[in-house]
Amino acid sequence: MTASVHKNTLGTYAGTWKHWVVWRSTRNEPLFLEESLSAREKQDALIDFYSHYAYTCNYAPNTLHVWMYSIRFMHLMYEHDLDFTGMIRLKVVQKGWNRIYGAAHRKIPVTTQLIQEVYDNGD
Repeated sequence: MTASVHKNTLGTYAGTWKHWVVWRSTRNEPLFLEESLSAREKQDALIDFYSHYAYTCNYAPNTLHVWMYSIRFMHLMYEHDLDFTGMIRLKVVQKGWNRIYGAAHRKIPVTTQLIQEVYDNGD
């Protein structure tokens, strides 16, 4: 199963998985969404996670997209079915955050004029 994704993607998934682990651990909830949960309960758990890191922590939509797929991949790795296709409310939340967040926030290249302006004006 690990061969199904690129080595770099696997490393990214392993690194971003920790956010889910911390989230579930601090809430005293099982690490994996159990089969006994209804589709609505699974979706609610994912929406809670996504909303917290989106709205409270202000993570970018693209970052959270990767996080969600790392959660799905790790569930599959440990033989817990987690499919996003029927989770329409989750998709609506993701689209809403993408719209609220706006365009990608690009870094501004530092030029000598910009450094001088910061030095002179303290901006």
